[in-house]
Amino acid sequence: MIEPNEPYPMTTNIGPNESKTPSTPLLVVTLAAIAFAIAYRLAPEWTIPNLSPIGALCLYSLAFYPARWGFLLPLGVMVATDLTLFQWYGWSPFNLPVYLCFAMYGLAGLAWRTRPGMLRLAFGTVGSGFVFFIVTNFVVWLGASQGVSNHSGAATFEEPTTHYSHPLIRYSRDLKGLGACYAMALPFYRNTLLGDLVFTSAFFGVAFASIRLVNASRRLNAPVSTNATQL
Repeated sequence: MIEPNEPYPMTTNIGPNESKTPSTPLLVVTLAAIAFAIAYRLAPEWTIPNLSPIGALCLYSLAFYPARWGFLLPLGVMVATDLTLFQWYGWSPFNLPVYLCFAMYGLAGLAWRTRPGMLRLAFGTVGSGFVFFIVTNFVVWLGASQGVSNHSGAATFEEPTTHYSHPLIRYSRDLKGLGACYAMALPFYRNTLLGDLVFTSAFFGVAFASIRLVNASRRLNAPVSTNATQL
């Protein structure tokens, strides 16, 4: 990842007096990541459920940008795409638990920013995805659970609705129902973990590659000063 003696990742840091502001290659990578995340979210019929670049974008933004902008970038993507998906498909926007879970990715990015390292980045990525899995599916269980009756666990009650082409699974409001909810969500968690690892690796990898390429180019093109030795 980044070595202790490397420049701060937000900049190209050619000179000692250069300020820590986002460099041009980093801005290009960021704009490309934002455009990709928007296009990805707006094409649900072409993507895999829960395999999303939003978590990686949150982590990336807070790792490379000041906290205010780092939170606003993915938040703007989420709000804009939520409103569009509501207009196109009627999907309910602004799922608060989901937004809060994505904020966890941002906190992981802030933690990585204070002490960069590959293991810290991997731990933040995997840990944030696990929190997302636990919190969001607990909320699903609360919303799709019913009082304990003669049945317990998952698929106890299935009710067709006007909003979905398939019946919704109901869970009993007990530990068995909660466990069944988490068990049925494991394939989605696999997709979340895979998406987080792939997109985080891509965003960070391209960002560092672009910065190093520009740094190397500038060093090659920098004028070489020589001190003449008088004999």
